[in-house]
Amino acid sequence: MNRDPEATDQSAIAMGRPAGPPAGIAPAPWAGRYLGPIILFAYPVLTLVVRGATSAIFFVLVTVSLAYLVSRRMRRAPVGLDPAALAYAAAMASGCCAVLASELFHWHFGSKPFDEASRLLLAVPIFLAVRISGLNPLMALQYAFPAAALLALCIAIVHPTYDAGGRITPDFLNSIHFGDLAVMLGFLSLFSINAVGRDAMPLLLLKCVGLAAGVYLSVRSGSRGGWIAIPILGLLWTYAYHRKQFLTRSLVALALFAGLFLCLYVFSAATRQRFVEGVADLAVVSQGNLDTSIGLRFQIWKAALLLFAQNPLFGIGFDQVPSMFQALSDAGTITPLAVKYGSAEIHDEILGYALKYGIGGLAAMVSVYAVPLLVFRRTLGSADPTVRAASWMGIGLTTGFFLFGLTVEILNLKVTVTFFSLTLALLTAAATRQSRQVGGHP
Repeated sequence: MNRDPEATDQSAIAMGRPAGPPAGIAPAPWAGRYLGPIILFAYPVLTLVVRGATSAIFFVLVTVSLAYLVSRRMRRAPVGLDPAALAYAAAMASGCCAVLASELFHWHFGSKPFDEASRLLLAVPIFLAVRISGLNPLMALQYAFPAAALLALCIAIVHPTYDAGGRITPDFLNSIHFGDLAVMLGFLSLFSINAVGRDAMPLLLLKCVGLAAGVYLSVRSGSRGGWIAIPILGLLWTYAYHRKQFLTRSLVALALFAGLFLCLYVFSAATRQRFVEGVADLAVVSQGNLDTSIGLRFQIWKAALLLFAQNPLFGIGFDQVPSMFQALSDAGTITPLAVKYGSAEIHDEILGYALKYGIGGLAAMVSVYAVPLLVFRRTLGSADPTVRAASWMGIGLTTGFFLFGLTVEILNLKVTVTFFSLTLALLTAAATRQSRQVGGHP
């Protein structure tokens, strides 16, 4: 008796099992019953606790994915280059294109400018391989995100490490990026509730604990930019899953966040100090002293906008920020302290790319956030709840990193750009692959 492959896939999805690949497509060798889920579980869990682990897993996945895609092409099997895939691939490649154009214009070449942009591009083979392999990434990720936040919390309690300012963070991450990644893990845990079927109580509890752990670590890290994202991501989740009671539940969520912050303010001297410092910075800036944490950011952004306006087509180049900022300091536009901190980073992801690589860099960073959001927006209408869950998780990931990038170059470290590019590839694959199999049109 012949079976309808599409009906079989719909049944598998409804039961919460990974859907099989479309008819005539053999599963990827690495997407077996255990190896694929183990690898996908490992990378978030190790992100905040083991130096270089995420990058190592990423390059293993890139290599195996490329081998799988090449083998498919040799067998003349399709690799799923539909409009959604092409749009995603173009967005991820745009950063490398912008960097290359700027490097050619300035006739100065090096590998470092391509570090972050290349990882976005290298995630494309993983995206293509996962979406046609039959592997459902959410099966592993729904456990991995809360487990990662919880493990990081346990290590922070048992064996805490601090930076020079006394803020909690691993020795291979600065406190800002650590806090941002922690809060992202927490909210990905929240967005994954009932992602592949109704969660049993232990799993639901794990995800709630993962959220609490991520938020707690973010607050303890003292990364105030990440704090801004917490209520916004909370409101986004409330809108996604409790739209009919949005106002009531939003007020409850905001009250819970305010209560948590109040408790930490009262009982944690480090948190209280960071809050007091922020208020004091604003007061000092209003009096004209810009050599504070907030004031320095204002100066750096002002300098970056001025230099971008003078060099809009190809930017000033990757390695010209210190000299250009020094010239502005000599002219009295910014202070010497702003030169010191601005030479390290621009403290805004999109503005930093625009300054260094021109209008192409600006367009690239906008597309990295905007194109996935548009893809996820289209898949929200799927009849498959797993597709909708992957879409909301993708929207949460993209929104969170966009918010983080407003006050720090969140993608300028290997660990952060690798986590973002790999997670985005997996969630985009989950949203578009399954919607195709059940008859949707991403």
